[in-house]
Amino acid sequence: MPHFLLRNLIAIDSRTGQEITLTGEPIQLVHQINRATDQGGQLPINPSLFNYSITKNNSNIVDLINLLPDQLKYSVDIVTNPLGNTSNYNDFIYDGKLLNLDLSLTIPMKISAEGLALSKIMELDLSNQNFEEIQSGKLNFLFNNWFPFDCKINLTLINEDGSDGTNLLNENQIIKSAIVEPSGKVIKPEFSHLEIALDANLIKQLSAVNKIRVKTTFDTKPKNELVNIYTYYYIELKVTGEFQYLNR
Repeated sequence: MPHFLLRNLIAIDSRTGQEITLTGEPIQLVHQINRATDQGGQLPINPSLFNYSITKNNSNIVDLINLLPDQLKYSVDIVTNPLGNTSNYNDFIYDGKLLNLDLSLTIPMKISAEGLALSKIMELDLSNQNFEEIQSGKLNFLFNNWFPFDCKINLTLINEDGSDGTNLLNENQIIKSAIVEPSGKVIKPEFSHLEIALDANLIKQLSAVNKIRVKTTFDTKPKNELVNIYTYYYIELKVTGEFQYLNR
C-alpha cells in the first residue's frame, strides 16, 4: 500500500519570472494508495487507481491558474510498501508493471454571457446560380449549436463598396441553446432551422454580392449562471436553397 505526498507544486510564468506556490490541503495530506492484485501469482494485474482533485475549495489553485503559467514544477514523495510485510510475503512485482503518476490539469473557460456579440464576414459564393432564371424561392439556414447559449442571429449582405446592405435575418431570430447535462458538459448540439423567402428584389441583391456579415449575440441559459466552455463547442451553419425557375 504505497504512500503518496505532494511536497510542492509551483506555477511559473517564464516570460515575467513570476512564480506562485500551491498552498492548502493538497500539500499537507499523505495519501494511501491501495495495492494492486494479480491472479494468484499470474497475470493480468488489476491496478489500483487513486484520484485526488485540487480545487478552489482546498487550495489557492485559482491564483496559480490566473498567473497563466507556461511551466509547472512539482516534487512528490512515493513510498512503496511503507508498512512492511503486512501480506505474509504475498506482495509481488512484475517487469513493466510498475507505478505510474499522471498530473492532469482541466481548465475550462467559465463564463456567464448576456448580450455578448461576435461578428464575422464570410464569403458568399453563388456563382453557379443563374439568377435571371429564378422566379422565387427560399434560403434555409440550418444551425447545430454546441454552445450552452441562446444565440440571436443577424445576417447582412455586404455591398461591393463594403457597406452594409439588406438584413436577411434580424436579431429577433433565435438559435436555441444546447442542453448542459448533469456532467456539466454539452454532449449533443441543438438544431435550429431558419428560412428566408426570396422575392425578385432580394434575388437581384444576392446576384450582386459575394460577402455576408454574420453577427451573433449570446445569452447563457440559465441566465446569470456560469457555464463551462470547452474547445469542442462550436456553431455549424449550412445554407440550402429551394428555387422556382421560369419556364421558357
